[in-house]
Amino acid sequence: MNTPTSVSAEGFTLQLSRRVLEPEEVISGEEAKAYANRRDNRTLSSKLIATDIAEKLMLTPTSNVLEVACGPGQLAYELWKVVGCSITATDGSPELIEAATERYKQTPIRFSTENLHSHTGKGEYDALVCKDSFHHFFDSEKAVAEMLSLVKPGGKIYIFDLCRNVRIEEVEYRLSSIQASHEQMRFLRSLNASLTVQEFEEACGTSKVSVFYPLGFSEENLKVHETEIEADAVKEFKLSSLFSVYVIEKI
Repeated sequence: MNTPTSVSAEGFTLQLSRRVLEPEEVISGEEAKAYANRRDNRTLSSKLIATDIAEKLMLTPTSNVLEVACGPGQLAYELWKVVGCSITATDGSPELIEAATERYKQTPIRFSTENLHSHTGKGEYDALVCKDSFHHFFDSEKAVAEMLSLVKPGGKIYIFDLCRNVRIEEVEYRLSSIQASHEQMRFLRSLNASLTVQEFEEACGTSKVSVFYPLGFSEENLKVHETEIEADAVKEFKLSSLFSVYVIEKI
């Protein structure tokens, strides 16, 4: 693992050699409004991940999918466009759910304010999705167990998150592409709270987990989005060591 001499933003300095926990976050108030309307455009990332979810979980229009920590709802929307399945998307922030509900009111996606630790619908879902949020959970082992409780036997969980095994040059590149200094700080803080691949595997215990690291998308996925990839300045999908995908199967 690379250890930077100094990568920081708004007083927070990255320390990749150890996990620096952050409070489990429910974004609210003005912070939620800023987050829902941030200038750091993640549309291409959401489209690539939505297609990747459909491929890895082999979803069909009859699948019943839950997204936890959905934020303002973009991934749920892109996944619905790809698969056309039943999607419930939840977040602990009423403001973010309000923004998602208004933004995607022309879709059948069900948005609701729920926290993973007290989530309803135990054992109801064929699949569960969690993007860019697993690092917020203080107790990783407990979070995995709570996610597993929400899917049916044979169901699968797809987790996409930052990874502390990252190469430092990718951190510096991604940081330079983020416009607002506050969002730069949030990125570094989230990265420092993320797990290494080994730490995540340990959190899964005896559960069957498939690790996709470094990150890569299928040729079919990239081809479908090639026009948007050509126009995209950030090329986040090429930062293969910055993100990891975990697929956990409920036995």
